Amino acid sequence: MFECMRYGIELGVYRSAICRMEIGELTIIKSDVLKDTIPSCVSVNRKGSISVGDAAYNTLKSGRRLAPRNAKLQNVFYGFVRELGTGTKYHCPNAGRVFSAEELSAEVLKALKSFVLSE
Repeated sequence: MFECMRYGIELGVYRSAICRMEIGELTIIKSDVLKDTIPSCVSVNRKGSISVGDAAYNTLKSGRRLAPRNAKLQNVFYGFVRELGTGTKYHCPNAGRVFSAEELSAEVLKALKSFVLSE
């Protein structure tokens, strides 16, 4: 007998998560580093490769530590979920393009989906 599973996503400003409802029981799907949530953070390295979640947030933290005070970090994006629907653009020199808040949010959603597919 086929059983329908339903998924829920929390796309938060700072943290995101995905869960599954099975037979009335809620199960949080763990991230690639076995956490319940991931940072809603996206980074792009010099080769143009995109990282999401803890890897991107670690890049953000190390960049803040090394950057001069009040310097704006490029290529790492955090808090963009708050800007959904506003038309705000995020310049990314490493990717050679501009991202919208929707595009960055889509990267977080793809990462959450990958946790379901890897189960």
